[in-house]
Amino acid sequence: MSTPRSVRYSPVSGSPVELWPAVGEILERLDISVQEVGRLEKEANGEVVFAGEAVACSSVDQVLDVAHPWGDFAIRTWAEAPNQAAYLYWWWQQESWQFGIELESSLVFYEKGEWLRIFLVSMMGVIRTQVCGLSPHLEPGLFKPLEPEMIVKSLRSGTLVDAFPHFHMLATDLVTVNEVKSAVERAGTPRLKYQCTTTGYHVLSEL
Repeated sequence: MSTPRSVRYSPVSGSPVELWPAVGEILERLDISVQEVGRLEKEANGEVVFAGEAVACSSVDQVLDVAHPWGDFAIRTWAEAPNQAAYLYWWWQQESWQFGIELESSLVFYEKGEWLRIFLVSMMGVIRTQVCGLSPHLEPGLFKPLEPEMIVKSLRSGTLVDAFPHFHMLATDLVTVNEVKSAVERAGTPRLKYQCTTTGYHVLSEL
């Protein structure tokens, strides 16, 4: 399987206006700069695509001013330490805001996946969706919101952790610690790491 590049999320409870200040703080803390904001649009079949219009930005403070008239938008960022780009997407679908991240393939394995784990755990502490996932099983499908019930079902069946590489976060009110630990034990994969965050998420990663 090829390296997955899309981090998919379940629907977001807040709007970009509400969440962006905290997201911007995370980017600055991790030495990730904003380079460009682009407009997204929906085609007749509902597919989300890049509209071909982009504006250069030099700071996180400029993002919402540029993106506000568009509604749906994408942000090109640059992570200094891994020297790679990452793209953040916001769009309105199914009566709620959606969020997604697209990565360069090499960024997935930078520092044996530790950089990506810190980035995604930090982002989830702000975005606060019920689940997120990066996995060959979830490709392609960046603009398809995840269903929490599907992720929980995959955890229980074992398919959530049977592909490499993968990274998943599930809210602790969806499934118990004991059930997640049992799934990890059944997988029997030495590289599979599990933690429960103080922000209320199970983290399963094999990067």
